[in-house]
Amino acid sequence: MFGVADASAVVRLLYAQIAQQALVVIPEKVLPRVMLYPIVKQIGKRIGVKISRAGVSKGISKVVPLVGGLISGGMTYATMKPMGKRLAKILHEVNFEYTEEQIQRDCLMIEELQKAQEDINISETKF
Repeated sequence: MFGVADASAVVRLLYAQIAQQALVVIPEKVLPRVMLYPIVKQIGKRIGVKISRAGVSKGISKVVPLVGGLISGGMTYATMKPMGKRLAKILHEVNFEYTEEQIQRDCLMIEELQKAQEDINISETKF
C-alpha cells in the first residue's frame, strides 16, 4: 500500500504509451484487416458523417484507458476482497474472542520485532 502513488504513476505512463502506440498501429495495420471498418464507414456515409481511419483509431485509442481501468478495477476487487474479509474476521476475533493470553503473546511478538529492527538498524550503520 505504501507504493500506491508510484504504482499509479507507472500505470498512467504505461497507458499513455499504449494509447500513443494505438494511434500509430491501428490505422496502419489493424483497420485494413478488420471487417468492421468498412461496415462502419458505409454506415457513416449513409448517416452523412465522414469516417476516416485516423478518426476511428483516435476513438479506439480513447477506449484503451477505459479497458485498462476495468481490468485494473477488477484485479483490485479480486485481490482486496479476500484481504478485507480476513481483516474483518481478525477484527471480529479481537472484539469478541481476544483473551489475556493472546494479548501477552502479541506484546512479546511486538517486542521481538522491535529488537530485530534495532539490530538491523545497528548493522546498517556499520557499513
